[in-house]
Amino acid sequence: MSNQLYIKEIQVLFDAVQKSEIFEDQKMMTDAVPLFLISEINAKYELEKDSTGFDLKSFVMAHFDFLGAKVSVQREDHLPIEEHIEKLWDELTRTAHEEKGTLLKLPKPYIVPGGRFNEFFYWDSYFIMLGLQVSGRVEMMENIVENCAYLIQNVGFVPNASRTHFLSRSQPPYFSLMLELLAETTNDETIYSKYHDTLEKEYNFWMDGNEEVENGSGLKRVVKTQDGDLLNRYYDAENEPRPESYLIDIEDKENAPGEEFYRNIRSACESGWDFSSRWFADGEHIQTIETLNLAEVDLNCLLWHLEITLAKSSELQNLKDKENYFSERAAKRRHMIHKYFWDEKTKIYRDYHIKKTQKHRLNILLLFTLYS
Repeated sequence: MSNQLYIKEIQVLFDAVQKSEIFEDQKMMTDAVPLFLISEINAKYELEKDSTGFDLKSFVMAHFDFLGAKVSVQREDHLPIEEHIEKLWDELTRTAHEEKGTLLKLPKPYIVPGGRFNEFFYWDSYFIMLGLQVSGRVEMMENIVENCAYLIQNVGFVPNASRTHFLSRSQPPYFSLMLELLAETTNDETIYSKYHDTLEKEYNFWMDGNEEVENGSGLKRVVKTQDGDLLNRYYDAENEPRPESYLIDIEDKENAPGEEFYRNIRSACESGWDFSSRWFADGEHIQTIETLNLAEVDLNCLLWHLEITLAKSSELQNLKDKENYFSERAAKRRHMIHKYFWDEKTKIYRDYHIKKTQKHRLNILLLFTLYS
């Protein structure tokens, strides 16, 4: 039988499990691996759920495997920090050579952010690479790049994390910075040419809809200002509670106006800033979340870096038309970053509110130096 699981395939059972809070951590059920065919589990649940003495937790534990759901990192006390870090690299290494439940398969080993997680996270992996560089673990740096490339080529983008319920969103696009870091570490610029098509595919994902979006509105991950300038925003393709925070989202939605509360929540998760008052209209309450109304300075700086990287990889392959195209796009975005995000009064960069056509009140420091 197939080991891959999509949460929607067990939605009725999943809804009951999450709402009953039989697990302290709602991530437990998202990570579950079915022991039988999904159709058999669903049929048996429908048959037994209303019977006398039915115990939901016992049913779930008998029909799903939670292998790896409670991983504890074993370590010795009082190790020098350098030895502690070196030990952690191996303890936090995982493999996923086949689908298991919601976990997507990946071709190479990877490092997880911590013991609670067994999946590959996108932007976490860039910062992990910075540590790997210091530790001289070049092969694992290459593994991370290969896993990202595999996901981009097979999924169309790098999901938030390597699970089926994250296939509706990505995370901050760090792939171009990963390549830059790896090229710096190995002193090998052929890396840019090797992954040119992958860079371009990720770029197309983020720019999807740019030809259809109308002035003063957003479409998927692109927005167009009233002046007709293109910027980008975070976005999620689905508008429903997050499986990993299912009950929390449902409870938060109770007093939230608007039809896209869940999509705003999910879009904030694509940013990696989950959660921050950065996204709240009143600066205090999640019910006022308005992620979709914002063009974010960090995202647009990352996409500027992706554009200049694509221009570089095009130049290395003597693809003159593409080099000119991406150079022009990068120059245009650099201008737009200063035009829409720079606040002259406070001398800082801010997110841009698309609907109010003004700088968002929350202050976000520019993450990258915009050099000419």
